[in-house]
Amino acid sequence: QGYFCDDASKRGCSPALTHKSACSVIDYFYIQPQTLPELRFQYFKDDITMGGPRQADYCPLFGSTYGGLEAEQLACTDVGNADSLNIYSEVYGRDSQCIPTEGGDGRCYRTACVKDAMHLRINVRGEWLVCEYDFQKLDIRVGAGKLEQN
Repeated sequence: QGYFCDDASKRGCSPALTHKSACSVIDYFYIQPQTLPELRFQYFKDDITMGGPRQADYCPLFGSTYGGLEAEQLACTDVGNADSLNIYSEVYGRDSQCIPTEGGDGRCYRTACVKDAMHLRINVRGEWLVCEYDFQKLDIRVGAGKLEQN
């Protein structure tokens, strides 16, 4: 959950949560017709030519760049990647990670791992929110609206 996808137009976070990413779906018939995914690696029932990167056993996952940007331009750890119009109250920097969101792109926020409690803390607009278990959903107000975080 969270790393896998099925639509090249979807955006999210890289598996390591370091970068914003697009879904990596490849049409192997178009790229290399002689290297179609084996039957056991076919994730799309209706189109056997489609799959993710070969290195991921053809499983589509978030890991591609988008918008003509280079990978380093999508890194949450680089302060220089912050948008001038910051409607989602994102923070880029050494302590930031990409946080997956419901129905939207991944967003960059400061995080802190609390090892003793096994919690992840996420800082949004100066408030530390606590994620107590895997894939917990948090309702977060950013800008003028509300954004559900995973």
